[in-house]
Amino acid sequence: FPLPRIPVVWSSQGLSPAAYYERCGPWSLEDVLFLYRVLGPRAQALLIATASGARSLLQWCPELEEKVHVVPAPVLVPSTAPDVKPSQQDGVVRLLFVGLDPTLKGLPELLQAYVWLRRRHSHLRLEVVTRVSKRWQRLGGMEGSPNALGIRLHPPLPHERVFELMREADIFVSPTHADTYAIAAVEAMAHRCAIVISNFDPLPELFPNAEVGFLIAPGDVRGLIERLESLIANLDLLRRFQENARSRYLAVHDPVRIRRKLEEVFERVRADARRSWRC
Repeated sequence: FPLPRIPVVWSSQGLSPAAYYERCGPWSLEDVLFLYRVLGPRAQALLIATASGARSLLQWCPELEEKVHVVPAPVLVPSTAPDVKPSQQDGVVRLLFVGLDPTLKGLPELLQAYVWLRRRHSHLRLEVVTRVSKRWQRLGGMEGSPNALGIRLHPPLPHERVFELMREADIFVSPTHADTYAIAAVEAMAHRCAIVISNFDPLPELFPNAEVGFLIAPGDVRGLIERLESLIANLDLLRRFQENARSRYLAVHDPVRIRRKLEEVFERVRADARRSWRC
């Protein structure tokens, strides 16, 4: 029996910087390019989550340009977000780190920055969600009890519990060395967290510098300290970034908006398929 003629739509991140593939897994940049060159021509549309990922892909595969549609990934979170953060009532500024690989996601740098900042700001707290050993303090050259420094370490948590931490947090910090979309940071924006994150593509597109937070170079502890200090010491700026973060989530990543974009692409693909079948 002949197979039904069903249009194929491929959704992906496009191409990430080569360093991402070198650090993050068994696939190389060449492997990913091979997949696009083999499977791309067979798809009627390619949904790429970021403009920077699409640009990188088209530099290597310009023949796919007519099929590429930039559609951000929909990020599902509870429909409500806190109007008031706990810090507005108790004065405690809360930082949040979420990342299963602590070294890859920049936890050592964050711990170094936090210990320095904590000496100046006793009202600072840090929540860490990660997979680490009992010697995790050594990651940041820490001495003494984490509890005495206002640090709480959590193992990997259910999504609902992570969302609870995001509702309480003021700043989501991710000085990561490799990432393609930083879904956790987008979820944090949905919960009115200001974002301090690394500055390589596609992150500047997702988290505009000085709009929802600050971008920093990976490994730059001094830069991380300066950016966090500017938010801790200027609560008006922090609140503005928090509101901007929530607004950007709703404008870019809200599933209702993404659904409309997807419907437009699917309708175009279906119309193109009908024309080709008639021919």
